[in-house]
Amino acid sequence: MTDVVDQISGRGDRGQDVTDRSLAARWARERALLVHDRPRLARAAQWVWDRPWTSWPVAFVCFGVLGAGSTDSDAALFLEAGRSMLGPGILDVFADPALQMGPLDLVLVGGVALTADAVGISAAFLVAAVQAVLVLALAQAVAARAARRAGTDPLAVRWLVTAVLLGSGVMAEATLMGHLEELALGLLLALAAFEAADGRRWSVGVLLGLAIGTKLWAVLGMPLVLLGRRWPTAMARAVLAVAIGLGLYAPFALWGDLRTFDFAWTVSSTSTVALVAGSLATSGWALRVAQTAVVGLIGAVLALRPRVDPLAVVVAILAARLLLDPLRLPYYPGPLLVVLVLWTWTSTSRTTRRWRIPVLVASPLVALAPYALTETVQAVVGTVVLVGVLVLAVRVGLAKREVAVL
Repeated sequence: MTDVVDQISGRGDRGQDVTDRSLAARWARERALLVHDRPRLARAAQWVWDRPWTSWPVAFVCFGVLGAGSTDSDAALFLEAGRSMLGPGILDVFADPALQMGPLDLVLVGGVALTADAVGISAAFLVAAVQAVLVLALAQAVAARAARRAGTDPLAVRWLVTAVLLGSGVMAEATLMGHLEELALGLLLALAAFEAADGRRWSVGVLLGLAIGTKLWAVLGMPLVLLGRRWPTAMARAVLAVAIGLGLYAPFALWGDLRTFDFAWTVSSTSTVALVAGSLATSGWALRVAQTAVVGLIGAVLALRPRVDPLAVVVAILAARLLLDPLRLPYYPGPLLVVLVLWTWTSTSRTTRRWRIPVLVASPLVALAPYALTETVQAVVGTVVLVGVLVLAVRVGLAKREVAVL
């Protein structure tokens, strides 16, 4: 195995250089002892380390079992809608306003569910298992991309993100509530940001269009088309993303019964909206439009900065979305956490890198907070943390490109 701490963190931020070197030295000693005392075990560990996909079977079984046991989650609604999506009632799938899900996710759920029915196994198990593996594979691919951009070891970053997903509880929470697609959306936005920052045109539009087709809130990622500050390219990206999104929803609106926009949300007491507005808080589509406008403005301002860190833009978008959302359910912070871990551990900014260890240590608290804190405390703590994350992302995004000394 490579020197994990040194490869992920680099030798960069001088404020943490001593700590990094101490951890790296300790890791090197332990590795040397393992190689000397248990050579076969060391070779086996090296074989697994070189193949992050070995975590997929573990995820398949564990999250499949978890999904099969959560019979009272939204997954039951998605299973029924997914089966209808591949049957004669396809155009009326969205007649239920509570189905706030996109057609692409329902096609996946329906296809897996029908496969499970055909072979005689639990559809809830197989859907959760397949979704978990897909999210993990996407996370590892995005992590490798982030590591290569930062000039660090892709294997180390892939295992870091894998450990966060499998060990922090955010993926388990998303599985229990039937919303693993949320994690996928955060990762798709990160991948679209990398593509845009690298000057790609069509792939950015495709990724954003697919994200919107998975769930409507992904439209908040549209400011990412501005990365690179080339207006013809940005327009092409936006047009393609909108065309794909509209094309996926249009058949249901034109020839079916589409009532997605009839849905009325409640205002959860753990949200910033409830904390600020109290009993006056409302949650109609007017708030959603305002949320889109504010998040879009923040994202656009950052995306138009020269040589901005693309993940800083994604982090700002996700944090602003959570701040302005009338709901704050336990699985909502998952996408932000995963992208935040990626950002802090692959950024070349000294300001960002200072938060590597705090973010990593705090990762399990995201899943534990809803069960350990009262709703009022959750609202206060969540708001403070989200404001802090947003300020950090905006500060780094607006500042001149700050590069750590390697």
